[in-house]
Amino acid sequence: MARTRRPYLLDVAPAATPIELRIAGIEVVEGGARVRVVATAGGEAVDHSQINGIISVSAGDDLGALAPKAASGITYSEGEATIFVPASAGRFVKAVIGVAPPAAE
Repeated sequence: MARTRRPYLLDVAPAATPIELRIAGIEVVEGGARVRVVATAGGEAVDHSQINGIISVSAGDDLGALAPKAASGITYSEGEATIFVPASAGRFVKAVIGVAPPAAE
């Protein structure tokens, strides 16, 4: 069966509420951090590898000065997306799904 693309960022209908995107965990690893992001729609896990949007992160050393970073090394598994954020990006991280990639530094 062919998959129908929906024009919504998470590829879920707006009626599938509540829709939630959240950081499920941050693990400090060699050279940076691994950020695990999960999304649910109507209580069901969203397949991140099928979303219509682009996962990106903002990071910095101060919460008031987060800057967009190009996300790299994103892996997908069981309704989660895992993003590697290098230590040089900063101590604070925010994950988002948008319509276009952020400008690379």
